[in-house]
Amino acid sequence: MFIPHRLGFSMRTLSSLTSLLVFCIGLVLFAVCSIGGCSSSEAPLGSFPKEPHSPTGNLTEVKTGGATDGVTVARKIIYTCQIQTVVEDFTPVAASMKQLISDVTHAGGYLASMELHGSTGQDRGGLWIVRVPLNEMDSFIEAVTKIGVVELNSRSSQDVTDAFADLEVRIRNKQASEERILSYLEQSSKLTDTLQLENELTRVRGEIEQLQGQLNVMKNKTDLATVTVRIREEKNYVPPTKPTFNNRVVVAFGNSW
Repeated sequence: MFIPHRLGFSMRTLSSLTSLLVFCIGLVLFAVCSIGGCSSSEAPLGSFPKEPHSPTGNLTEVKTGGATDGVTVARKIIYTCQIQTVVEDFTPVAASMKQLISDVTHAGGYLASMELHGSTGQDRGGLWIVRVPLNEMDSFIEAVTKIGVVELNSRSSQDVTDAFADLEVRIRNKQASEERILSYLEQSSKLTDTLQLENELTRVRGEIEQLQGQLNVMKNKTDLATVTVRIREEKNYVPPTKPTFNNRVVVAFGNSW
């Protein structure tokens, strides 16, 4: 009877000690996690992984439609002006126009054409087509209008910016093709290939010259305004007067009958 009682006592004691040991270990682990923090592979609630940084995230690219994407050029405008004046004596006109054209020439313009008609005793006149730098256009027109009585003073403009940019892009593309063909020619070892490449090179260079010619013409038109001046002589010329209120009343009354 004594032995079984000792064994039962020992087993109950061992079980209690084991439970106490497990509790102590758990308590120690809890204390460690509370003080140092436990590592976890999951992100804390409410946090999200950041997107990878893009090197161009702060850049904005503006593109235009058509063949000139990404190309920026200064505005290109063609100006055309028409001036027509009347003078009573044409004799000093030629000298005045000569001086004005000389000033324009020194500024970078030129006289495109000139035509004088008539003789002393007859009504004389003249026609001048002058290419004037844009920064001198207004002053030239103002000086011409002071020569006589202005009958016509008109100005028109044409925006050719897109066409100008398109020509520049086409020329650059053709020049790139020319460089590639030259590179192939250096590597070519067959006569047939060399002849074919040379023909292609001739064709591309011809297209470049044609496009460059068009660009030069357009550049000339946009860099210099075209001003056409017509001056005619009329003896005892009486310029038209602006209708007064009384004139308009008389005309209206007369038309009512």
